[in-house]
Amino acid sequence: MKDIIETKDNVTLVANIEKSPDSSGKLIFIKGDITDEKTVAKAHIDKAKLCIISDEEDSNSLIAGINVRTQYKNTYIIALIFKKETERAFREIGINEVFSSGSFSSRVLVKSIEFKGASKFFNQLLDENFKEGLIEKDLPRNLENKEFLEVINFFKENKEEIAVGIKRNEQIIINPEKTFAAAAGDKVMLIGRKSGVNL
Repeated sequence: MKDIIETKDNVTLVANIEKSPDSSGKLIFIKGDITDEKTVAKAHIDKAKLCIISDEEDSNSLIAGINVRTQYKNTYIIALIFKKETERAFREIGINEVFSSGSFSSRVLVKSIEFKGASKFFNQLLDENFKEGLIEKDLPRNLENKEFLEVINFFKENKEEIAVGIKRNEQIIINPEKTFAAAAGDKVMLIGRKSGVNL
């Protein structure tokens, strides 16, 4: 929650706890059960850019996920779950992204055994205080229908950024073939300078 508040504006938390976990005034806190539709409605999810659902019990998260997906069909929903075996159920109800608690750190740990320094690489990509990281930009019009190799060359030569993939609708294509054609509406995934980070 601390990291989310630092990087996002207008964060609203619905939780069945006694008081807000944040004293900075940046967080809107609504006390209540996430499985209660009336309580969740107070959060005005229809105006949110995305919704993150998590509870100590995956069953409660699933109920909340069903309610939010039913009421707010166009909302992008992320679920943080604790039992890997429940992931399929969340995907079947239309949750956009599902993270199993510890799965990411576990994979980084395994990768660190194979490639020393992997954890530092991922931490730097995700650290908001590090000048370079993973960013996303709209595909420039002059690159529409161009091969991915041209996309790579354009961003490196003109922006000092490295194109690593294409985001097309809900699909993410990492390191596509050099002849892969970019299309109007694509987003380019890049490693580059994060906005607001000074040298």
